Amino acid sequence: MLYIETGLGYSNNSNEAYKIRSTVPSLIAEFTIPFSKDLSMIAGWEIDYANSLLTGLRREQYLNNDFYVQLDYTHGPWVLSFGDRFRINNFWNKFENNEDRSTWSYHRNENALHASIGYKHQRHFVQGTFSRSYFNPTIVDFLNINDENHNSFLTDFRTNLAWRAEARYNYQTSNFVLTGSLLHTWLTDMLLPNEYVTGLRTSATWNKGPLRLTVGANFFHRHINGTPNMESLYNNFYQLKLAPVWQIGKGFRLSSVLLYNSRQQYFYEIHPHLYASVKINKDLGKHVNIYADFHDIAGQPTGLTDDLLHSYKNRALTIGLTYYPFRK
Repeated sequence: MLYIETGLGYSNNSNEAYKIRSTVPSLIAEFTIPFSKDLSMIAGWEIDYANSLLTGLRREQYLNNDFYVQLDYTHGPWVLSFGDRFRINNFWNKFENNEDRSTWSYHRNENALHASIGYKHQRHFVQGTFSRSYFNPTIVDFLNINDENHNSFLTDFRTNLAWRAEARYNYQTSNFVLTGSLLHTWLTDMLLPNEYVTGLRTSATWNKGPLRLTVGANFFHRHINGTPNMESLYNNFYQLKLAPVWQIGKGFRLSSVLLYNSRQQYFYEIHPHLYASVKINKDLGKHVNIYADFHDIAGQPTGLTDDLLHSYKNRALTIGLTYYPFRK
């Protein structure tokens, strides 16, 4: 079976430093191959391109190609899965000022792995997972902070691997889902000392008729190893989530997300922050969906790094279209 999805997103927003206009087209092509009633494979190609203009500053372009494969095996109550994702990244940057109109480019490859084993019993499902992922850098990560004009780039950026082990429990009925998980993440090969995060995550989703409501609470403990010049850092923080969805009718869907992050003490203070968004979708027949997403309504936290990058108080409206050629 072949599945193809194409999409196009556009955003236009500004802050106190500059205006940002971004165009993001994407394409996903995915094959599902059933070898037997117990064993199947998913293989796919995902490509996305982002072209962002920071007025008066620079033009950033990203081209990402992902090739992925996943094997799924189900036998009785047991569910096993193994997957691999290989990403090819290409970046381009062109300064827009009068002094320097040179173009900087960078190429890198990444690889992510995932394995899980689960057990089903009636409405209950227990699963253990282990994965390796990575931080996908942006052009800003390559800026040479020792250059006072911020017009030069580093020649390399560390992979910044993220390893995660997670135990998950799920309970489901026809109109209610309860999920809880205990996870431990360790970040290696960091520019800063290695970091460890242990978390407890819970969420519940209830739906009735045209309404669906999701609430969640996450609690985390962070530990950052010290260095000879820096003490180890310990920090506890939490997140609260509320996400209602309303199927209005005639192909319209209205949704919202409220996400509250508590204060954190990283290498600088991260203030408490409320993220808020409102999104409306409209189906045009069976194959086309258009949407408008007004996000970051509550603004961004004003920490030290945000001030330096002039990326705070950022609100944006994103308008997009998704085409599903094989939807029935």
